[in-house]
Amino acid sequence: VNLTYTRSMLGGKGLLALNYVRTIDPQSSHGWLVSFRYFFDASTSVVAAVGGSSETNTQTLSLQKSVPQGEGLGYELTMGRVDSHAPDAAFGRALVQANAEHLTLGAEYQRASRPDAGSGLARTFVAGSIGGVGGRLFAARPVQDSFALVRVADMKDVPVFANGWFVGRTNASGEVGATN
Repeated sequence: VNLTYTRSMLGGKGLLALNYVRTIDPQSSHGWLVSFRYFFDASTSVVAAVGGSSETNTQTLSLQKSVPQGEGLGYELTMGRVDSHAPDAAFGRALVQANAEHLTLGAEYQRASRPDAGSGLARTFVAGSIGGVGGRLFAARPVQDSFALVRVADMKDVPVFANGWFVGRTNASGEVGATN
C-alpha cells in the first residue's frame, strides 16, 4: 500500500509531500516521510524531510540546484541524522556537476559519523561521447537516451535549446550536437 498526498503552497514556491508505504510480503514493514520543498527559482530549492520506519528515524536538509540538460552547473548539499537501534549517526553528501560544451565533469563526497557506515565515498568523474549523423562526427556530453545533430546553414553562434534547456551554440559550420 502506498498513500501519497502532495500540496502546493506559498504561491507555487512551496511543495508539501506526505507519504506512507506498507509492505506485507515477503516481510512486513512500513515507512513514512514528510517533506517540504521551497523553490528559490525554477532550478534551485531547499528540502527539509523527516521520515521513519519500525527500525529508524531520519531527518535531512538539502540545498539543490538541478543539473541542466544543456551547459551549466548543478549541485546538491545534504546533511542529516539517523536515529536507530545502533548509535545515532550524522551524515553528509556534497555533489557538484558541470556540463561543458563537449563533456560532463564533477565530484562527489559523502561521509557518515558511525564507524560501521564505512569510510565514505569520494569520487570525481569526466564523461563525454562521440556521435555520428550522415557521415559527420561530433563530440558531445554523454548520450543518456538520444541525440541530434542540429544544422543551421553555415550560421555560427546560433543558440540551440532542447526541452527548454540551452544545449549549445552552432559552430562555424552551423552545427551543434544535442544530447538527451
